[in-house]
Amino acid sequence: MANNMNSKYIFAHSELERFSREAFIRAGFSREHADIIAMCLVYANLRGVDSHGVVRIPLYIEGIRRGDINTRPSLSIARETSFSLLIRGDRTLGFIPALEATRRAILKAREAGISVVGVIDIWHLGMLAIYTREAALSGLIGIAMANAAPNIGLHGFLEPVVGTNPISIAIPTGGRPIILDMALSIAARGKILLAAKRGERIPVGWALNNRGEDTTDPWEALEGMLLPIGLHKGFGLAMIIDIISGILLGGRYGLEIERVWYSQGGFFMLVMRPDLFVNYKEYLRRIEEYIFRVKSIPTASGRKILLPGEIEEDTMEKRMRDGIPLDSEVYQDLLRVAKDLGVDPPKPSNRV
Repeated sequence: MANNMNSKYIFAHSELERFSREAFIRAGFSREHADIIAMCLVYANLRGVDSHGVVRIPLYIEGIRRGDINTRPSLSIARETSFSLLIRGDRTLGFIPALEATRRAILKAREAGISVVGVIDIWHLGMLAIYTREAALSGLIGIAMANAAPNIGLHGFLEPVVGTNPISIAIPTGGRPIILDMALSIAARGKILLAAKRGERIPVGWALNNRGEDTTDPWEALEGMLLPIGLHKGFGLAMIIDIISGILLGGRYGLEIERVWYSQGGFFMLVMRPDLFVNYKEYLRRIEEYIFRVKSIPTASGRKILLPGEIEEDTMEKRMRDGIPLDSEVYQDLLRVAKDLGVDPPKPSNRV
C-alpha cells in the first residue's frame, strides 16, 4: 500500500459532481447554479486541468464565508445589440454568467455571423476551454480571454503587475475540436498551490520571490510572482488581455482587483461562423487536410505530433472511463469541507 503522503484516491466523475453540487447548495447557491459550478469544476478535472478543478472548492467556500462571493446573484444585461452582449454577474462565481454569455454568443453568431460578449462583476470562472469548446462543438470558432489580479512580474520587479490572464481559442473540425487553452504564466498558479500542498519544490524559471529573484519554494512563489511565457512577450500579451477584459468591458483591470484565490476581472469572448469567408464544406475539407499533413510530418524516434487540446481530450476519455485521481492532500481538504458544511463526503472508488 502506498504511504498516505503519496496516495491518490480515484473518484467517479459523477461522485465528484454529486459532492460539489451538494456543497454549493449547502453554501447557499440554487440547485441550478450549483449544478453549473459542479459541472465546470469536474470538467476541468476530467481534462486533466486539476489546478482548476475541485481543488478550488475550499477556496470558493472561503470567499462565500467572507461575504465576497454572492450565492444568490441577479444577473443583468448592461448592454445588448444583435451581435453583442454585456452581462453583469452581481459578484457571483463567473461560471454562471460566463456560460450564459457563451450560449447567447453562439445564438447571435449563428444569426449575425459573428458575436462578441463580455461579463463583468464576477469572481473566478475557471478553465476557459469550458466556453470555447462549447462554441467549437456548435461548429463555430470561439476565442475567449479573461483578466485577473496581479500575479505576473519580471526579474527585478518587487510587485506583480498583471494577472495570469488566460486565453483560449477553439477551432471546429470534422471530429474533435482543436483547443488552445493557456494562462500567460509559465506555470499556472494552481499548479504551484498543488506543489505547495504536496511539499514539493518547483522548477527554476517558474516564479520569483517578493525580491524579484528566482525561487524554487512554492510558498515564496505564491507570496511573490510568476514569470510569463516568453518573458517580455508574454508580459505584453497579458497587458493587452488586461485591457480588453477589463477597461474595454467597463470592468476592473488587474491592479484594481484584490489578490485572492477566487479573484477575477472580466470575461471576453468572440464567436464566429467559419463560413464567413469560405464555404463550410470547403473549410472542413481544408482543416482535415491540415490535421493530416501536420500529423504526417516525420519526427525523431517516432514521436507523436499533438494538436492543441489533444492531450486533454485523451485524458478526458480515460478519466471518464477509469475515474479521476486526486492527491491525498486534496481529498483531505474536501473531507474538511464536507464536515464543515454537513454534506456526505465524496466516496473514492479506489486508492493507489
